[in-house]
Amino acid sequence: MNKYFLYAASVLALASCSSDDFLGENSGNGQNAANSVINFGGETGKITRAADGKSVGAAAADLLGGKFYVLGTKGTLPETNPTETIVFDNYQVNWEGNTAGTTADNTNDWKYVGITPTGLHAGDKKITEQSIKFWDYSQPHYDFIAYSVGNNVLLTTGNAVEGNIVGTPIKTPKANAVTADNYLSYSLTGKKIEDLQKCYYTDVTPVEKANYKKPVTFTFKNLTAKVRVAFYETIPGYTVSDIEFYDNKDDVRADRKGKTEAYLYTTGTTLSTNGTINVTYPKVGSKNASDAAFNKAFVSIVTGTDNTTTKLGLGNVNYENGVLNDNAQKANMAGNKDNSYFTPVLPAEGHALTLRLNYTLTSTDGSNEKIKVYGATAVVPASYTAWQPNYAYTYIFKISDNTNGATSTDGTTPDGLFPITFDAVVTDVDNADFSHESITTVSTPSVTTYAFNSDTKKVIKAYGVGNEYPAATTTDIYFNVYEGGVTKDNLNTEGQLYTVSKANATEAEVIDALQIRESENTTATTKTITGRNGIVLTGVGTDTDITTIPTEDGKTVPVAAHTTAKFTANATATTYAYVYLNKAGTASYLYTAVTIGAGTSITAGENEYYLDPSNNRPVAKDTPLIVGETYYKKCTNNNNVYGVKVVKTYK
Repeated sequence: MNKYFLYAASVLALASCSSDDFLGENSGNGQNAANSVINFGGETGKITRAADGKSVGAAAADLLGGKFYVLGTKGTLPETNPTETIVFDNYQVNWEGNTAGTTADNTNDWKYVGITPTGLHAGDKKITEQSIKFWDYSQPHYDFIAYSVGNNVLLTTGNAVEGNIVGTPIKTPKANAVTADNYLSYSLTGKKIEDLQKCYYTDVTPVEKANYKKPVTFTFKNLTAKVRVAFYETIPGYTVSDIEFYDNKDDVRADRKGKTEAYLYTTGTTLSTNGTINVTYPKVGSKNASDAAFNKAFVSIVTGTDNTTTKLGLGNVNYENGVLNDNAQKANMAGNKDNSYFTPVLPAEGHALTLRLNYTLTSTDGSNEKIKVYGATAVVPASYTAWQPNYAYTYIFKISDNTNGATSTDGTTPDGLFPITFDAVVTDVDNADFSHESITTVSTPSVTTYAFNSDTKKVIKAYGVGNEYPAATTTDIYFNVYEGGVTKDNLNTEGQLYTVSKANATEAEVIDALQIRESENTTATTKTITGRNGIVLTGVGTDTDITTIPTEDGKTVPVAAHTTAKFTANATATTYAYVYLNKAGTASYLYTAVTIGAGTSITAGENEYYLDPSNNRPVAKDTPLIVGETYYKKCTNNNNVYGVKVVKTYK
């Protein structure tokens, strides 16, 4: 994984000391006054301070506001519930620096005895004091959950105001009831993203009897996500500069004023900037122990009533020498460097994100010739924009050789630079538990790819050789097509995957081969197309009946049938092209001069070669062509509208 583009957000671990010398000499089954007390441990810190990406000691305590809240249960594990008996009923645990070992409940500067109860409780009765708790060795198992509101004030009633979070108790479910309103759960409500950004949650932390003598170790994760955008270009002979972002979605060429702040727009939905965040644990209990999402927290947002938006501002583009860089590793970020270019966002169910921009091309041949491109757009489908808490998403847009922008504002100029495309790369924080990354080519329509390792069950990052995917039979690649506000649902009839004979072929070259074909074999089991440019496309089968896309946490992204195509890569390095026929055109004909070279033996087909460029004098079928003579070969331009994404695998 190339970590240049991966930002490790504040994933916090309250990691206990693992040294048995610190904990004492007794075995895990022994009990004495020192090791039978339940403690909460903490070595913590930020990625900039610790090699493992975790905060340590006072640094983590500062991020957590010096306190967190705990539900702890013990006993056997029912089918769909955590352990049965409540031990810590929403106890508050406080940081007291340099006090470790001064009380029985405090071995790592975190204590809970004598702290005033919050009033939150999951049990039938409200607790009146926080007292010492001992490990019960007659019980085989404990489960713990915690959350923190950071440097906010926790409110247990009323409405959220700035600097305050309204929290509910961590609720235990009724026995073996699996309805959503009865999950192990709690909620936090904030007035602003900046307040919710200070909140942290944990998965269920199980403790087995062998570990009863050790402090309970929590890994806290940030409740919000982060988003940033970056840009680079690969246009031969030109640089890209002066990117402008526009609001006018109806007449994109009419809104050309210099707006330097980058925006991503939603389609048909709004983004929450405040509201209630629900944290649930639907995969607990012995019945779910083999599930990859076992004991994981699921986070969802209830939209705020007064703060929503349809666009996300991400800051100005940071150019290098006034122009974009020409490779993904050095893509130019937008935003504030002090924040690693990230903007906080709340978790979201998924929403199509649209980028709208104009930009300037300048020739690198010394002439300083400029071309202004208007109205270019890039769309990332909703399937790939379900923001998860504690993730940092980076969308990288590549300006390449196939675009839907235009070089005039007269309203009649055809879209396209002939050629230019965009790629959008989505990455997550590199020490988060869950991952999701996608690459979107942007023209009309867009094609999105997503890769998953079927063996390791991990998302495959597109940061290998050529920024593509590894060639292996464990590499599963998924495709989606998006246009006009919808995800296409006819990939079973209009989508086709090909291998490409030219290893470094671009989307524009593949389109040229599809439009103007030297030959094609449609009767063979594997469809083969040879373009006039010499590129050979060989058909590959895909599965279009899938209804879910996997993620690393054992969860899945639901998709409708025929909206997603999946295939497994070859074990050898291969260049693929996924092609979606968006609109069939009316064929036209071209007559290209061909001079027959020495040693070449060609026999004319029916109305294939002509003696003049006006196609009046065809060479008779089966006539051998003469070496050294020039003929005019008839080629068909299909004039179709394609969506194309080139995917390269490497060894």
